[in-house]
Amino acid sequence: MSAQTMTFAQKSQRHDVRVVGVDASEKATGKYFADAFYTVPFADDPSYISSVLNIVSNEAVQLILPGSDEEALMLAKHRELFEKQGCQVACPDYQTLEILANKAETYRAISKIEGLNVPVWKEVSDQNELLDALDEVYVQCPHGIVLKPSVARGGRDILIISDQYQEVETVPNARELRMGLNTYKKDFTNFYEGKFPVVVMQRLAEPVHDIDMVSHDGRVIQVIPRRRVHSAAPNEGHILLNDPQLIKMAEIVIKKFNLSWLQDIDAMYDVDGTAYILEINPRPSGSFSISIAAGIPLLDDIISLAKGEETSQRISPEEKHVIPYKMLKAV
Repeated sequence: MSAQTMTFAQKSQRHDVRVVGVDASEKATGKYFADAFYTVPFADDPSYISSVLNIVSNEAVQLILPGSDEEALMLAKHRELFEKQGCQVACPDYQTLEILANKAETYRAISKIEGLNVPVWKEVSDQNELLDALDEVYVQCPHGIVLKPSVARGGRDILIISDQYQEVETVPNARELRMGLNTYKKDFTNFYEGKFPVVVMQRLAEPVHDIDMVSHDGRVIQVIPRRRVHSAAPNEGHILLNDPQLIKMAEIVIKKFNLSWLQDIDAMYDVDGTAYILEINPRPSGSFSISIAAGIPLLDDIISLAKGEETSQRISPEEKHVIPYKMLKAV
């Protein structure tokens, strides 16, 4: 949804915004919507920071909004270099991001915070531990279990294991695979080779919820829960909700982690109606333009924060169904 996000930024009624887009691929279609575009290395490349610093200098960039966990971590680690050039990085401090970018570390942290719920989970470091944990956690979770790397993004390498599946099943427009326990043990025991540590956790009840959060030094500015129309495909549309339990969850996260800028929480309920945190993303959701389309000025608010201006009044979300669609652009 980068094209939509950039369009919203350019049409801001509160700020004069010029968008400089970056991507690791020269073929990124979003480049046709940016005011300027550069290809950059992936964030784990040694030349990433120098590449972005050159862009900041050439384009007089004043605010960077990271789009991935790796970018947020690398930019936060070198924040002072950007601040010397008059550019702010819209993400929390590096130590906080190290926790949030790792699912196991996140679970360990939130398990100590009153008012937040963590699903049944266990972290494993190799294949033997994984096989032992499968049986141990499976018997505690009648609705199945989920396997995923402790450090991953975008729904990659997720397996759902449940008695309701026999053969391997896929979900349209999603990356996860679903299967029975016997199928995993027969055909997928090497799936996570090279991807450890892995989290084995309780499967919760669909749908997945995303919670957009704008904050400043632990102060809540906006909290917008939205329910995915299709849980495994976050770009297939959302329904905004005024959900007190999810809003309270986000408020606690913002205050306890002393968050600033824009992040999001992935959350689900169990069959008894208790909300659980799946992960706290250390950067904006890839679909946060959904909330902007529904009338919540998330981008305007973080630009106001960067400029030291007053943000908009906190908005109580109204139930709205936001649908994606495709359009054309001649270039």
